[in-house]
Amino acid sequence: MPSHKLNIAAQTKNYHDLAAHVNEALNDVDKDLLETADIYAGRTAAYWAVQKGSPECLGIMAKAGANLHKACPHVWEIDDSSGFGDGYLIDPSSEDDRLKVHHALNQTTLSFVTRTCCECSGNEHLKTCSRCRMARYCSEDCQANGWETHQLVCKRIQTGSDMVTVHKKFPDPAKKNPGGFEPHNELEEDTIVDANGEHGESSACWEYYDIETKSWVAYPDELKVAIEDVYSQGTFARYAFRPGCPDAEGIEENPISCVPSNNVSTHSICFSHMIDHQIYTGAGRKIRRREVEIVEPEAAKPKRKFGCVPLCGAME
Repeated sequence: MPSHKLNIAAQTKNYHDLAAHVNEALNDVDKDLLETADIYAGRTAAYWAVQKGSPECLGIMAKAGANLHKACPHVWEIDDSSGFGDGYLIDPSSEDDRLKVHHALNQTTLSFVTRTCCECSGNEHLKTCSRCRMARYCSEDCQANGWETHQLVCKRIQTGSDMVTVHKKFPDPAKKNPGGFEPHNELEEDTIVDANGEHGESSACWEYYDIETKSWVAYPDELKVAIEDVYSQGTFARYAFRPGCPDAEGIEENPISCVPSNNVSTHSICFSHMIDHQIYTGAGRKIRRREVEIVEPEAAKPKRKFGCVPLCGAME
């Protein structure tokens, strides 16, 4: 099937074959093939483009209009150079020199999908990079500061996107991931999430960035769904994420894959430490911790004073 060819081409970083298969799919008006995942791995061609560090393949998939919400991996899978092993996993925050292109692709993809500045994560006065047409910047200073990283992928993304010839216009990214879960109940006004489970002079309020309303939204106190329902819908550990875990600060929410290996476990997939009301899911969203200073006035009813410490840049 063409969908298999797409994923194989992206996984092997063969962008010439990928462009041919993508143009064929678009000519046949069969855009759904762009989102078809591997039978066993459950990963799309866009995911493989970022996972394997191929700017050309990412440019092809973005120009074709693929949904990039699931394109940012939770962990990097490094191939075994000896050819005798299956490779190994590296934490997404690793500063390994081999991952510079991977990080630049991840950063550019998030900027494109979430409509935020590639450097500071701001969401105002955004302009798109004229070459790659994916990275967004809120100022010339941010663009200059981020150029050392973005230059690793900018021209190569353009090379890939130019190979999609069915249409000239670079499409806008999908607004959401139609297959992802969202937090259920709304957070009541004046309710504060105490991520540490302790009440003291200050506590942490975890929030995610809603790309539709362009605002930060606090996680609900309780997820109104039974854990059995989560299991029945196939969510399992790969979608489980607990805001409040110190190691998760600044990391984006993303599923690692549809069918991960049973032995995959990283500090940013904290299922073993969670109970049902601590499960939050969704792909392609930035998170931050907001420090909350609790002031005890003379009145019986306490009032709260907020101070914002964004982890993903100044968004407000």
